[in-house]
Amino acid sequence: ESRRLELINHLKVYPNVTAIDVAQTIGTLRQLLNRLSQAVQLVWVLMLVAGLLVLLASVQASLPARRKEVALLRVAGASRNYITAAVVGEFFFLGCMAAIAALVCSEGILIWLQVNVFKLQVHSSFLPWILVPPSVGFILASLGGLYCRSLAYIAPASILREQS
Repeated sequence: ESRRLELINHLKVYPNVTAIDVAQTIGTLRQLLNRLSQAVQLVWVLMLVAGLLVLLASVQASLPARRKEVALLRVAGASRNYITAAVVGEFFFLGCMAAIAALVCSEGILIWLQVNVFKLQVHSSFLPWILVPPSVGFILASLGGLYCRSLAYIAPASILREQS
């Protein structure tokens, strides 16, 4: 700070010299980048909510077909635990595949931006590839399992009577 004041005093002697306060410019850039980062995070949250709503809508749309499949499995002798495990496993697999597809797209965009826009070396982390698919799979399996939990407890005869 004292050097800054000293520089300002020297500049008063030379009125034709212009000095630009780089610290203030960098501070403004940091504020702008922080706001952009917050905007990107908000978009990410909105996309996550939209994805979950699409998931719930697709589960709701497939519920009648699932009811019939569960009834046929129950008539064939499948236990409630087997049916629940199959439904939860299906949602876990779908969640993992969706996360991998999202990671492939986001990493592709990131690499393109690093190379073509910012002229940087490619830098990528393997941590998301390890953590995200099982996490999304677990979340999806939990939500789908909760949404379809009643299927295993419906009497197969009542479902098959509704179908005929």
